[in-house]
Amino acid sequence: MSAASFRAVGDTYEEAHRVAVEQLSKRYRQPFETLVERYCALGTPQECVERLQRFADAGARHFILSPLCDIDALGQHLEIYARDILPQCR
Repeated sequence: MSAASFRAVGDTYEEAHRVAVEQLSKRYRQPFETLVERYCALGTPQECVERLQRFADAGARHFILSPLCDIDALGQHLEIYARDILPQCR
């Protein structure tokens, strides 16, 4: 089974939540304030790992992860994922 999940990483859960709501609301032209937790792994890197682990515990073995951030922050976010998140998900 595969799971698709948007990801938003921040120094705090609240920061990541704000970015996720902003990015998804803009992308889909509808409010995501009440939906973002359902569709995203978000928060600190450790909180993202915990969310992805819940997907794995439910049977997911492959993930399609889509970062939610401004384009100028993409490189930094990819480094965080590679260093702090993905190694814990193997």
